[in-house]
Amino acid sequence: MRNTGNGIESFSVGVNLFKNLWLSAGYNFAGYEDNDFSTAGYTSRGPYVKLRFKFDSGTTKDVAAWWEKTRNSLAGGRNNNPGDS
Repeated sequence: MRNTGNGIESFSVGVNLFKNLWLSAGYNFAGYEDNDFSTAGYTSRGPYVKLRFKFDSGTTKDVAAWWEKTRNSLAGGRNNNPGDS
């Protein structure tokens, strides 16, 4: 929850989907004003979903290993690389 003294402005709940990936959902009651978006009238009031991903050198290896495992699982364990036997 975020409170700036004028009441609760927003709240959110989230879950760690897997290492370095966080998914949260919440509601922003107050919105905000930003000069860069004022022409569009964008205030960001209402529900939202946020996805945060930590990316570092170790993450690349983790994602590559996950992708290979997922690809093999979707292929039914078959090796679909041309030229490989």
